[in-house]
Amino acid sequence: PYQYTWGNGLGNGQSVVVSPFITQSYTVIVTDACNMTPASDTVTIKIPQYFPLQVLTSADPTICRGETAQLWAYATGGIGQHSYSWMNGTVSSDSLSVSPLQTTVYTVTVTDSCGMLITSSITVNVIYVVAGFSYEYQTNNLVSFNNESINGQNFSWDFGDSESSILENPEHTFTDTGVYIVTLTVINDLGCSSVIRSPVEVYPPYHLYVPNAFSPNGDGINDYFAPIAIGVVKTKMLIFDRWGGLLFFSDINNPVWNGIDVNNKLVQLGVYVYQLEYETPAKHKYSDIGTITLIR
Repeated sequence: PYQYTWGNGLGNGQSVVVSPFITQSYTVIVTDACNMTPASDTVTIKIPQYFPLQVLTSADPTICRGETAQLWAYATGGIGQHSYSWMNGTVSSDSLSVSPLQTTVYTVTVTDSCGMLITSSITVNVIYVVAGFSYEYQTNNLVSFNNESINGQNFSWDFGDSESSILENPEHTFTDTGVYIVTLTVINDLGCSSVIRSPVEVYPPYHLYVPNAFSPNGDGINDYFAPIAIGVVKTKMLIFDRWGGLLFFSDINNPVWNGIDVNNKLVQLGVYVYQLEYETPAKHKYSDIGTITLIR
């Protein structure tokens, strides 16, 4: 029988299993029962020099919401081919295009041919701008605008009447009545922008016109007591008889009274007391009390 003796302290046996970390040679000596000159042989297992696997990635980018960021990774060291796998993405390559709506962390894992792996991450910072504003009437045509935008540093107002402003909270006097489309454009230091448009109604100065008589007889002429208020947004009208009893009430704009009381009965010929209350867009309140003659 043959006897096998391995160097390197591997013991005896026809075969042995080794796991070298560096290039190393192994010698086996074989003898037989006759104790003749032994035979030997050497095998060398070559282990290439292993440089640690490393990965470089692009810097953390900052983008505006809706823009695209290009991410990349570059692996060095290791052995053989490098493979890339991105979390939060499905692309298995060394680069990835992303358009997140909010700040997101993307992780890339690099693996070499020996199964060694390394992980790195890139944070895509998303900056968003949201334009918004409210407004208040100072008078019927003087409006104060309140900027309510998020993450904006530069403001551009278009008041819809060929006038503009770059103030954050401007006031504007409209020279004519009507509805104007006011536009606010907001931009931050990175150039991210947002636009909002909103209609603003401009009212004429307050005026009140009250008739002194009406004849609700159904002839189509002067059938209603209908005061006309200009430049108001809220109205209240009350009608009383001579003893202070309430005959009519309305809080709709431009109210009219047809001579019928709260019990749905025709009131008689006579003089009645009216009370009118109005409020302008600037929350200025006006009231008027007088008499109206009903003619049958």
